[in-house]
Amino acid sequence: MKKTDKPLGTGGKRTVRLLTDALSELMGKKTFDDITVKEICALAMVPHSTFYNYFEDKFDLLHTLFDEFFDNFVQLNVGRDFNLQRIEVSLEKVMVFCLENKRFLQRLKNADANGTFSQQLHDYMAKEICAKLRQLEEAGGQLRLPAELLAEYYAVNIVYLGKWWLQRPTEIPMPELKKYLRLLFANKDFLLPPGENGQTD
Repeated sequence: MKKTDKPLGTGGKRTVRLLTDALSELMGKKTFDDITVKEICALAMVPHSTFYNYFEDKFDLLHTLFDEFFDNFVQLNVGRDFNLQRIEVSLEKVMVFCLENKRFLQRLKNADANGTFSQQLHDYMAKEICAKLRQLEEAGGQLRLPAELLAEYYAVNIVYLGKWWLQRPTEIPMPELKKYLRLLFANKDFLLPPGENGQTD
């Protein structure tokens, strides 16, 4: 969204909401490449010229949708401890959030031709997981692999599981998704509890 010296007022926020809602609705009907600013404005009932007071183009508007998703996502409290016993509980909260927003995520995926959203999700996950692995190390836990490498491994698995889930034609029950997560994160050699020797043979 265009940077301005003044925060958006009530009218400006309403206009931005109308435009983002219109884009989200159109993304449920066609690919992002086929959507035009003219269509977005017509559905939002916002003058075409007004659109450019807030956004550079439709890609700028799409990024606002991305930001909105991540603003909600980062508010999740996945717990301060990161270990094999609690990772399932933490990630279940993420899955519930995604289930509640599945339709929106599917629209984003359809619009994500160049992988921007997937990359942002991956980067966010890797950063948060790495921070929690650092907490585990500070508490006396030992890692057999570098924290950054483990964070990348976990983040990639989460993102690809999400992509696979969104592509499925039928719903997958939460217990089934939890089982897949347990299998993906089942390598107990990666993390050791505080006090155990982290050396390999």
